[in-house]
Amino acid sequence: MKKIKSIFLTLICLLCLVLSFNSTPSYALSDITSYNNANISIKVFENLENEFLKLRNEDPQVERINEWETLARKFEIFFDKNERLSQSAQGMYDATILYEELYKKVKSEKYLDRAFIIIEKFLKDYSNHYLADDILIKKGDIYLFLLNDYEKSKDCYNEVMKNYNQGDMYELAKARIKLILDKKNNNTTSNFIGQQVRNNGGEDKFTNSNFVIVIDPGHGGEEGGAKNNSGLMEKDLTLDMALKLERILKQNTGFNVYLTRRTDKFVSLGERTEFANAKQADLFISLHINASPNKSAYGIETYYLDNTDDKSSRKLAERENKSLTFGNGKIDDLQFMLSDLIQSAKQEESIVLANNVQRELIKHLDKRWRGIKNLGVKKAPFYVLVGAHMPCILVETLFIDNYQDAKKLSNENFRQDVAHALYVAILRFFDEK
Repeated sequence: MKKIKSIFLTLICLLCLVLSFNSTPSYALSDITSYNNANISIKVFENLENEFLKLRNEDPQVERINEWETLARKFEIFFDKNERLSQSAQGMYDATILYEELYKKVKSEKYLDRAFIIIEKFLKDYSNHYLADDILIKKGDIYLFLLNDYEKSKDCYNEVMKNYNQGDMYELAKARIKLILDKKNNNTTSNFIGQQVRNNGGEDKFTNSNFVIVIDPGHGGEEGGAKNNSGLMEKDLTLDMALKLERILKQNTGFNVYLTRRTDKFVSLGERTEFANAKQADLFISLHINASPNKSAYGIETYYLDNTDDKSSRKLAERENKSLTFGNGKIDDLQFMLSDLIQSAKQEESIVLANNVQRELIKHLDKRWRGIKNLGVKKAPFYVLVGAHMPCILVETLFIDNYQDAKKLSNENFRQDVAHALYVAILRFFDEK
């Protein structure tokens, strides 16, 4: 009997021990001490990333300095204690951005000192990481745009071209060097993102019009958007198409054309619409690239702002709203914010604009490229369109993770054709008003 009792007590102890290991304690950041807690560390990193994106969206002017400092320090603690995790490299990149923005705000050299320390550690420990060329560009940009040190910035860009010539930053590094040469020659009319060319000649009926167009290249900076296994990134494609569209509009019309971003930088969703409102835009077009877990999905679709019960549209909106919808993929007050636009006449014009754009994209591209699928005009709660005072739409041009679509997207001629189709759609929209 005593033996049975002893065995029973032993089993009870073992059960308690197992339960204690399976419980989920609350870990403070300082409790993450090693790679042995990898799963916990990854969860901590995800929380930090959400906090990072939330802060950048809620405080784009860097007014809450203590929060920026605290978050940067949290990232430093994380990568100091989790060097073997790949997420540490992303954390170092994010911390660099935080310190860079703090310096821009208060001009304290201590922030740039911290940024340079992190950059050097990154290049030493993660030279083969996919963000290595990005952080070298970041280092060069700090020297170029914040410190006006042309030689040190050029060294950084040359290193990108030499050591990462197959990376996605190669062309940007080459363009930065051209910009440096232009600055040295006092040639301020040239710009690495493409010269704004205005040609007021010709007989086009819009030559002397003063319509204001705001083009929004989706994502940017640390918010890369969709990407595929070959390194194609949404943020790069949308910027390229936006610049091409701007160039066509300025060459052939008298429109005032503005971009919400002209470089690979983060712009919060709210700032994009605020920018369009401040410019008193006549229309706002947000450019994006689609993605799906279903790799056979392909085609083009155009959206206007409205709520929807369609699951696929809501899921797409949640992905595009990612930098604002932390964690659960919901925007609790979006229904309230939508009401103002839904009740206004602008939605009617947005639907007309969306149909014009979708029609011209399919019509123009289908003549030149095989496999263009018309997914139609749809509605969804995209936050980047909320609060716009003008007709506004969001275009999803093909699927980056579909092999055939990705081949087209990687072709500069295709992106030029997309820009031309958008140009025709814009002219048709104004012509019908």
